[in-house]
Amino acid sequence: MPRILWSCLVGLVLLFSAAVGLGAEGPDDLLKEKGLKKSGTTYVLAGEAEVQKKLNEARVVSKQMSNALAQQQAYVQESRENKQMIQELTQQRIALNQQLAQQLPPAQHNQVVAVVNTVTDRLNLLHQQEGNPEAKREIDAQASGRREAYVQAILDLRQLVDPITKEYAELAADPGVVQAIEQAGQGTKNKPVLGPSKAFLNNLKLLERAESLVLTETVDLKKQGGIFWLDVTFNGKITKPMAFDTGAADVVLPAEFAASIGLKPGPNDPTVRCQVADGSIVEAKQMTVSSMRVGKFTIKDVSCTIMPADKKDVPPLLGQTFQKNFMFKFSPDSGKLVLSRIESPDAPTVPVKPKATTKKRATTKAKAASPDNPG
Repeated sequence: MPRILWSCLVGLVLLFSAAVGLGAEGPDDLLKEKGLKKSGTTYVLAGEAEVQKKLNEARVVSKQMSNALAQQQAYVQESRENKQMIQELTQQRIALNQQLAQQLPPAQHNQVVAVVNTVTDRLNLLHQQEGNPEAKREIDAQASGRREAYVQAILDLRQLVDPITKEYAELAADPGVVQAIEQAGQGTKNKPVLGPSKAFLNNLKLLERAESLVLTETVDLKKQGGIFWLDVTFNGKITKPMAFDTGAADVVLPAEFAASIGLKPGPNDPTVRCQVADGSIVEAKQMTVSSMRVGKFTIKDVSCTIMPADKKDVPPLLGQTFQKNFMFKFSPDSGKLVLSRIESPDAPTVPVKPKATTKKRATTKAKAASPDNPG
């Protein structure tokens, strides 16, 4: 046999052997090697199942967060209603005592005394229900923890979804995968396709919606006198610097500062005892700011503690009654504060009954300094 003919024959045999070898693997084997599994008429990656699992876990965390935020909101609402009722009953008792100071007939005098006693009993009960600071801290901490867990679940989902999406794009550009899917569909009515599946795409939309509700803003802080300061806008009109203090239980305002934004405590505003940085105890007044804005975030009805007029060494503090609405990361080295907030989560109302206790607040450990008067 001529050498040329022999060489051609050998080549044909080798090509045939290679074809037989590839054919033995089959399209399904190739797709399996690529990590694809057939689900109905769609070849999907195994990672889709993990995404579904993590999404289900995120739903549970979301419900836990909603319940915790509802408890927090109910506690604040009940506390606000109690304070309002205390003010009304206090005014009523003052008016009744003024009647008793007059010369009343015995029968009418006894009636007024009975009403005074009833009002006093109601006031005592309301004071007992004003709230347990420890319970409040626990409710706030739980709400904050649930919020952080939810955001972390969303971040984890994104870290899981992106590589899968990228891998699908790479598989769609792989001629071998495209050919294998075509071969797998030969002779069938419903031709198979490459994923992602409809379920995965729906889950991706849910993730994108959840991400759109998590808003983040980076705020620059200025360091002066060992304290970090940031601008806060009150009631959408007046902007003033405040000290960022994670140790302050409340938003704390000096009397002059409070007056400049329209807050002037009256005798009927609740009195709270506060321990300030020098260890002394002062009697301050509690009021509510209609709105406070930092960056793009506005929080309404923020409880604040207003220092007495003679206590001028306490700086205005942006404390927990504002901070509790956010997750935040603070970098002293860069002077940047990253605020994250979940917008309008749906939450059922879960009433919380606070325990009776004596109210005492620790305001801050910050030094008495300001941007205009650094310490």
